[in-house]
Parts: sequence; C-alpha cells; structure tokens
Amino acid sequence: MQQAIQALTFTVYDNLGNPLNDEIVNNINNCKIRWGFPITDTMLVDQEENGQAASIDENYRYYDNLSILTYNIAQRYDVRKQRNQIKLTIDYKGISLTAETNFTFVKQGEPGTNGTEYVVKLIPNTKMNNPPLWPMITKSGSDYIVNYGINSSANETVIGINTNYKLFKAQLWHSGDLVWEGFSATDTAIDNLTKPSVVHWEVLKNKYNSTTADESAFNIESEASTTGDIQYTGDHLQSDLNTPLANIIKCSITWENKLYYATIPIITAWTYSENYRVNLKEYTGFRYVVYSADGMFPQYDNSHPFEFIINQKINSIWEDVSNVAGNYAIEYIPGACGNTKNTQSKETVNANLLTILNSTIYREGLLDNQWQYRPASTYSGECVN
Repeated sequence: MQQAIQALTFTVYDNLGNPLNDEIVNNINNCKIRWGFPITDTMLVDQEENGQAASIDENYRYYDNLSILTYNIAQRYDVRKQRNQIKLTIDYKGISLTAETNFTFVKQGEPGTNGTEYVVKLIPNTKMNNPPLWPMITKSGSDYIVNYGINSSANETVIGINTNYKLFKAQLWHSGDLVWEGFSATDTAIDNLTKPSVVHWEVLKNKYNSTTADESAFNIESEASTTGDIQYTGDHLQSDLNTPLANIIKCSITWENKLYYATIPIITAWTYSENYRVNLKEYTGFRYVVYSADGMFPQYDNSHPFEFIINQKINSIWEDVSNVAGNYAIEYIPGACGNTKNTQSKETVNANLLTILNSTIYREGLLDNQWQYRPASTYSGECVN
C-alpha cells in the first residue's frame, strides 16, 4: 500500500507581510478556497481524504474550502505525463490569490544526468501559463508562426527567418528543486551567487566529416552558442517534406565540474493557407524508444496513437475540423534526419534517411486524424528526429 506524502497546506499573508490567522482563512465568509487537481496526463494521484469534488472539467478536479490537500505519486514513471501542477486559488476581500506546485519528475539514469540527481530541462521561452508540450513552427501562407508567444503570454508569435530568437530557456534541477535557469553562463542561479561555468547551445545532428553533416531548418551561429539565440532558416518548404530535417536543439551545462545536457525537438509544418493550423496533439503517441545495447528490441508505449489536430479559421474563430468528413487527407511521412549537406559547397551529398517511425501498426478503429506507428526494429545509435 502506498503511503501518502505530506499533505499540501498554505499560508495567506496580508499586504504588510503578516500571516492571516487560520480562523480567518478557513471561514468561508472571509475566504473562498479552490484547489485544482490534475486528472489527466499526470504523475500525481488523488486521495480519498480530499472528499467529493465540487466540479470536474476535462483536465482537473476541483475541491472547495479545503485547508489541506492530500496526494500521492504514481508507482510507474511515464515521460509523457507532464501535467503535474496542483493549483490553488483563494478569493479574499475581492482579491484573487493564486499559487501552484512545481513538480518535476525524472527517471534515474536518464540521458544527460551524468549519473547524478541533477537534470536539465529545456522549456519554451514564454510567459504563457500552459506552454505547449511540442514546440512547433508552421509556415502558414507567407508567415512563419511559433505555437507560443516568445517571452510573452500570447498564443502565437510570427517570426522572421535567419533572425536570432531565444526560443527556449534552460533549467537545471537538483533533487526536484530548481537551482538555475537562463540562457548563458552570465545568468546567476536561484541563490543569486552561483553560476554555471559553461552553457553551450547547438543543433544536434550527425557529422560525417569536417564538411558534411545533416541538414537542419535551424542554425546557431558560433557566437550564439553561448547565448541561446536560435535562427530559423525557413528551409522546410513543401518539396522538403519528403526528407525531414534534423531539428533537435541541445543545451549542455557544466555545473560544479560536471556536464549535464538536455535536448528538445521542434516540429515543423507547412500549410497552403493562413486559415489553417496543424498540430500534433499533446500526450499522444510515444516520446521515447529504448533499445538494447546492440540496437535491437525496441521498447515503447503504444497505448496512445499519434493524433493530429487540424484547426480552420471560420468567421475569425479557430474551429477544430480534425474529423470533419472529406475536409482533408493526411499523409504522414516517418521522421528522419533528412539529407546531408556539404557545409562548404552547400550541395546535397546524399539522402541519409535514419527513420525512427518505421511504418503504421494498424489503422482499423482509429479516427481519421489518428495514426499508430512503430519504431524501426534496429537502431544504429546515430541521432534521429
């Protein structure tokens, strides 16, 4: 039987920084308390002690006027379960106060941890409350659109090609606590004292010799490798969709003489019209595949098919038309690193199709916008997208 973790409690402070008496806070005539507990795509487990929920929506269960909230942690780790924040809202004298937990779950021995309790995370550089799980850039008409507001609360940002943007922010966590976040080694840690000795950004790709490497739709100039500035080159036109590019960003952090790193892929898409958006639905498909040491016997979670969301702007409102009969046809091309290019002559050398999504497993019983895939049966160890 799982033992419940210590319950969550809270303290309300007045404008002078003095804590309010518990009797005042727990009086429903003074304070309205609401907890939001995630119920989908989460590593958190609700407890019976919380009682009957006041209401439920698609992603959260809400409890009213509880002074404490109990929870537990799922027994099995799942990298896709990223909705792990418990929310608290308190209405007091016409003022709405909000707070939320900041849980991070990692697997021991995960790549980039260097065998320690440190882990690096790359997150969209945005002020959105719920940034997308899958960073994505879409060529929509004549615009290039990022699916989150870069360093803003906007839902989208229109960017220019070959222009520096800080698309991501790096974070360093230790035993569940955030110790540093930023873009370069000049950014201080949470304690305002410590700094990483090195922060290095790069596009992750296979390099075959001094002049030949995988192509990518992204570029990090040598002087930007320490600042986190990333350029989108706009190379993924329609003709390029048959050979997807190596669009994986890597950030390495040297902290107390040890190296840690994280990677994040960027999805690119192309539409004929600015009136359409195409997205990969979050928490669908699998996020990682584990191979044996000899590159055989792939293990992955195929319980959720990949699902695509197609939105159309109708009368200035974005409508989900994903399963409107006859509205579209999906042709999904398995991910690959794409062509290799000579960095001096800029000529394509050969097609290096390192396919990780090998073929569909089945289509029967799935919606039009759902596809089920399996990974390649063998893996060479080279990076893939």
